[in-house]
Amino acid sequence: MSFLATSLAYGADSSYRNLDTRTCPVLDTPYRTAAGMQVGYEPPASTDAAGWDRLTVYELDAWARLLDWENNYGGEFEVQAQWNSLVLHTSGTSDGYPLTRAGLFLQWSQRWKAGYGMQLNATPGLYSALESLGGDDFSIPFGGVLIKDFSPNFAAFAGIRAYPQFDRTLDPVVGLHWSSRDTVVVEAAYPESRLEYAPFRAFRLIAGARLWLWPDYNMGDDERRRLQFREGRAFGRIELGITQNTLLSLTGGLLFDRKISFQEASDDVTIDDGRFFMLGIGRRL
Repeated sequence: MSFLATSLAYGADSSYRNLDTRTCPVLDTPYRTAAGMQVGYEPPASTDAAGWDRLTVYELDAWARLLDWENNYGGEFEVQAQWNSLVLHTSGTSDGYPLTRAGLFLQWSQRWKAGYGMQLNATPGLYSALESLGGDDFSIPFGGVLIKDFSPNFAAFAGIRAYPQFDRTLDPVVGLHWSSRDTVVVEAAYPESRLEYAPFRAFRLIAGARLWLWPDYNMGDDERRRLQFREGRAFGRIELGITQNTLLSLTGGLLFDRKISFQEASDDVTIDDGRFFMLGIGRRL
């Protein structure tokens, strides 16, 4: 077995993640980035909640890949640190909800013969409106997918994710992936589909859609107990390599099927469709 530091694993000939020797486009395509951060803004949108008037959302998303370890038997273990905060602000009241997910992303990838593979993952961490810091603020969503590659460019995958403590306890993961090296990527999948085009390393165009039906956030001693924020996104993104190691991203799109639900003592809140904008920076590999 061999340990591969994050900064060395991606370009090394011994790595599974090598475009020239890949056999599965899902498991073997090299990582593009080692870390990133985005800030986002969703302009005020009307709601049907009494007294709320309009809802504005601010977002902070950050992550860093901490480890990528491979063995000689088709296995690979990845660890990321992740942080996401959605700050919901209502103009008609003083209510504000700093919905936060913070923790680790752990994933084991296993390659087998005859084109089969598997990924098992878990995201232990904080899922909280930051009203408390107790056992109910923590959860360990987990899941797995089976993967079948039909060529180095085409694969199918299917699996399931489980969300203990959340209102939606199970969610499928299913899709088809085709890519021409890393220049053109087409993935038709649930919960997220995307189309990518990168004519050269410093420029990438991405279009996609995502349906976000989890997570739940614990509200501490609030009688409503837990908050669920649901939305769909259709987005476009431009990624620009502004230096050898730095990536700038600009993202915008449409929001739909937006809803806030509480576990107890309150009706659902429907939010009008809207727009969103995000600015990001990342470290390229």
